[in-house]
Amino acid sequence: ISTRQLERLFRRYLNRSPKRYYMELRLQKARHLLLQTDMSVINVALACGFTSPSHFSKCYRTYFSTTPYRERGLGQPDGREAAG
Repeated sequence: ISTRQLERLFRRYLNRSPKRYYMELRLQKARHLLLQTDMSVINVALACGFTSPSHFSKCYRTYFSTTPYRERGLGQPDGREAAG
């Protein structure tokens, strides 16, 4: 199967590109780890294949409309994020 063919099949049956699908899987796994473990946000980012905690936070915020720190309950009321 060619790359283009795979992309077409993903779009037809999953309504997203393979890249987008993989990113969503990584973010869902990250959310699970944040809610079910005591791993630090940085370790969750690394465990889910993100090489930069800031890139992870940006992707997470875009996808879930909240930051990983707030999801974990570490967000500060004044909008600043706790280190972690």
